[in-house]
Amino acid sequence: MRKEFAKIERAVRKFAYAAPSSVLAKYLEDPVLALEQDANLDVVPDLDALSRSLEGMELKDGAKVAKVLGSLSEEFLASWRQELARCKAEHDAAASMLKGNMAYWSLQEQEEFLAGARGLARQQELALEQAQERVENVRPSLVLAKMRKLMEVHDARLVAQGYAGFGGPVYEGSPSGSDDAGEEGLSGERSGQDGR
Repeated sequence: MRKEFAKIERAVRKFAYAAPSSVLAKYLEDPVLALEQDANLDVVPDLDALSRSLEGMELKDGAKVAKVLGSLSEEFLASWRQELARCKAEHDAAASMLKGNMAYWSLQEQEEFLAGARGLARQQELALEQAQERVENVRPSLVLAKMRKLMEVHDARLVAQGYAGFGGPVYEGSPSGSDDAGEEGLSGERSGQDGR
C-alpha cells in the first residue's frame, strides 16, 4: 500500500495543491493508517478526480501514475482494508494473550519468591528459638568458670611472650620479668646450692 502511494505521491501533491483534500493529505502522511480509518473509502472519489486530471498535469511518469491509479480501485482498497482489519485483530489477540501469559508468569514468580521468603523466615525463627533456649539453659556459674579459664589462657600467653604485671598467674620457669618470678628462680637456685 505504501509503495503504491509512493509512486503517485508527486501527482497527489500537485492535485492536492490545486484542489485541497484532507482525505488525500492523510493518505500522503500514512496510507495504511488512513485506509484503516477511512471506513467509507472517501478517498475513491478523490482518486478518480486525480485520474481524470492527469492529462492536464505535466508529469514525466504520467503513464506509470495512471496505471497505479487504475489499480487503486474501490474493490482493491476495500480488500486491503479487510486484510488490515484481520491483521490488526490477530495482532491484538496475540498481544492480549502475551499480556495474560506475562501476568501469569509474574504472579507465579511472585508466589515462588514469597514461599521461599516464608521458608527462610521460619528457619530464622527456629534458629532464634534455639539460641534463646541455649541462653536460658546456661548457668551463670558455668559462664564465670569459662571466663576464668579464658583469662588464665590469655594471661599465660602474655607471660609466655614476656609480658608480666597484668595480675595473672605466674608460672615457674617462664620468663616473666617480674620481681616475684625472679625471686622464686633465685630461691630455687639457692636451695640447689645449699644441697651441695
